[in-house]
Amino acid sequence: ARATAANISSMLQDIRRGVPTEIEAISGAVSEIGTRLGIPTPVTNALADSIRKVEQGSPLPALPSHSPIAVLSDLIPPRLFGA
Repeated sequence: ARATAANISSMLQDIRRGVPTEIEAISGAVSEIGTRLGIPTPVTNALADSIRKVEQGSPLPALPSHSPIAVLSDLIPPRLFGA
C-alpha cells in the first residue's frame, strides 16, 4: 500500500481534467447485471451517482457519517481530491 500511496486513479485524473470518467463502463455494468439477476447494488449505484454529479460540476454530496459511502470516503486521504 505504501508503494502505491501516491498513485492517482484514472477516474480521479479524468475528473481533474474535466473529461468523462469510465463510471458507466464500470459501475453501470455492475448495476445492470445486478438488476438482471435481481440483486440490489445500492452502494455501487450511490457511488456512480456521486461521480456523475461530480462530472457535471457538482461537489460530492454530504453523507451521513454512518453510510457505507461516508465510511469509505473516510479511508481516502483528503489530499487526493486536491487539484
